[in-house]
Amino acid sequence: DNRFWNILYRFGYSELNKGRHFRVVVGKGEDAIEKQVDVFAKDDETVVIAECKASRLPTKRALHKDLNEFAGLMRPMADTIRKHYGDGFKPKIIWCFVTENIRWSDEDLKRANDHKINVIQGLELIYFEEFSKKLGPAARYQFHAEYLVDQKVPALAGRRVPAVKTKLGGNTAYLFSALPKDILRISFVNHRDLRDPLGAPSYQRIIKPSRLKQIGEFLDKKKFFPNTILLNFHRKPLFEQTAKDEISSVAFGNLILPDRYKSCWIIDGQHRLYGTTYASEEYNFPLYFIGFDSVTASEEANIFVEINSKQ
Repeated sequence: DNRFWNILYRFGYSELNKGRHFRVVVGKGEDAIEKQVDVFAKDDETVVIAECKASRLPTKRALHKDLNEFAGLMRPMADTIRKHYGDGFKPKIIWCFVTENIRWSDEDLKRANDHKINVIQGLELIYFEEFSKKLGPAARYQFHAEYLVDQKVPALAGRRVPAVKTKLGGNTAYLFSALPKDILRISFVNHRDLRDPLGAPSYQRIIKPSRLKQIGEFLDKKKFFPNTILLNFHRKPLFEQTAKDEISSVAFGNLILPDRYKSCWIIDGQHRLYGTTYASEEYNFPLYFIGFDSVTASEEANIFVEINSKQ
């Protein structure tokens, strides 16, 4: 409980439960019951609700009863949350089962997946623990990407940015400018330490906090980056063409950013992007990006290796 609560605290969630006796009333009238919630956190867009189980020594434990009970309370608990905060608050709710030293059966993992309950154990817990210590509140973007994948980001609906469409190495690519906060919302960094099954082969090194601090100080002096950050759109962006150069086949227009979590994978430039969150004030100046249109994870890794070995 403490480890996961501290992760969310370092993520910068504005509201968290206090102590071990936080309860939520679910149901109506005589059928209403109080449900203890191990970890509760809320920000402007999301709510995290977690059930935590631990063992002193590694052990196999059947969790089907706990999962079924948790799943049965998800809908009434979501209704209670929305009623408490008002109709204007429509959060994405991240339901989690966090365990330590518990070996899950394949059946229970499937059961959790069927109920859309995120399982956080072992390596994932260590990764987010270390990542939150190094990155602070900015690490929340990576957490959202991992556990809200493909869900809509309402704040980005219809977000247009100026862009140039071209070809690089035979692949469609876009050169565009955008505010870092917009890209951070939909970004994901394929770190080797996370071992995301969708990210194989993973290739990114973990972020260095000292570099982020230096970048924040650099930006506070009104400095700028003259080079582009490289990314890959895992969800095809829309392009509204307004003009075209027939000689070079370069097109000009507006790019409509994907409005889904984890739709934009950072290939090169993670420190520059996350470093904007270390500026003393919110960094509201555009950065420049080259975005590939859905190259494979293997191609992403090859591009990363080439850049870092040949530049």
